[in-house]
Amino acid sequence: MGILDKIKALFVLNKEFNKIKEAKMKSGFRTTEFWLTALTSLLSVYGAVSGLIPQDLALKIVAGIIMVYTIARAIVKFTPTTKDDEVLAKIEAILKEKEILKNSELINK
Repeated sequence: MGILDKIKALFVLNKEFNKIKEAKMKSGFRTTEFWLTALTSLLSVYGAVSGLIPQDLALKIVAGIIMVYTIARAIVKFTPTTKDDEVLAKIEAILKEKEILKNSELINK
């Protein structure tokens, strides 16, 4: 396999990886968790401004909610699923089809 073939393989892999990345994870603002976090934060700020709850408590609530949301998104992003194996099998099939991956040469290196 020449250098040109290896470069071509990297471009194909990158293209397929980007497709997987886009399909696997929704944008943050498109998730229910985001909107619950935003709503809770806004209600806490409203409660502090209107005097229903102390300002320091509202700040702690908002900070806590944002921290939980951030940790939850990180866990979702880094947790492998059974779908990952399916996706990797599809990538391998595409590479073999395009004759970029011969005899599992790229996988074993």
